[in-house]
Amino acid sequence: MAPPTTPADFLIANQPLQTHLSFSSPQSQPSEFSMYSKFENFMIDCSQKLQKLDILDEIVVKMNAMEQRFEHLDRNVTDMRQQINKHNTYIQESSIRSSVIEQNVDFIKRENDKLQNENYELRDRIVDIQTRSMRDNLIFRGIPDVSDTKQPENTEEKLQTFLTNELGIENNIPFHVVHRLKPRQDRGII
Repeated sequence: MAPPTTPADFLIANQPLQTHLSFSSPQSQPSEFSMYSKFENFMIDCSQKLQKLDILDEIVVKMNAMEQRFEHLDRNVTDMRQQINKHNTYIQESSIRSSVIEQNVDFIKRENDKLQNENYELRDRIVDIQTRSMRDNLIFRGIPDVSDTKQPENTEEKLQTFLTNELGIENNIPFHVVHRLKPRQDRGII
């Protein structure tokens, strides 16, 4: 057991002070006994106050530790605020970029719609031009197709032969262009 460091520790660790002092006769010296009693009460009071001071030292140590923890937490909160500010700035910049992208997408959609409309108009014009150019065309069906597609077919000669042999037209009719229609079941000659 460690030796007592304060008088209060001494009194607590050991028996009361009066057991260590001996008096010849308590009745013969009433004033000394009352002084002793007052001294003992004073020592007990001092001992209790010293114990409170020891507790205060512990409280100060704990308060210092808490202060260090609070400083650490304050630094963490400051760091978090800085990170939140950075994130807020990034979110604002992203929002601006997003709105610019949305505007660009809207513009592209409008342009695409215009191009689609122009494309439809051009298709209609092409079909109109093709039908106007083909109104003087003749389409002959039922003329057998060449079975071997590797050899080129002389469609104008075949048509002249058909007109002479099948329809009995003896005049040699001049044609501008003679060709087969696109592949289907019956590829007529135009």
